[in-house]
Amino acid sequence: MGSLAADLKTEREKRNVSLARIAADTRISLHYLESLEDGRYGDLPGGMYNRAFLRAYCESLNLDQQQIMQRYEGEIASPAEK
Repeated sequence: MGSLAADLKTEREKRNVSLARIAADTRISLHYLESLEDGRYGDLPGGMYNRAFLRAYCESLNLDQQQIMQRYEGEIASPAEK
C-alpha cells in the first residue's frame, strides 16, 4: 500500500474513469482533484472542504469512505499526534 493519493489515482485508473468525469459528477474543480491525487493537500481549500471533496471522490468511484477517511486523517495528522 502506497500513499493514499497514489492509491486513489490507481483505483480511479483501474475503473477507467477520468478526472474530468469525476469533476463533472462531483462539481469539484479539476485542479482540486489533481491536488488530491498528487497528495498536495495544502493546495486544497482546507478543513471540512478537503474531507467533503474526498468523500465525494470516494462516492463517485464507490470506494470505502470510512477506510479512506481514516487513512487521510492519519496522513495529515501532525507527527506529535501520531
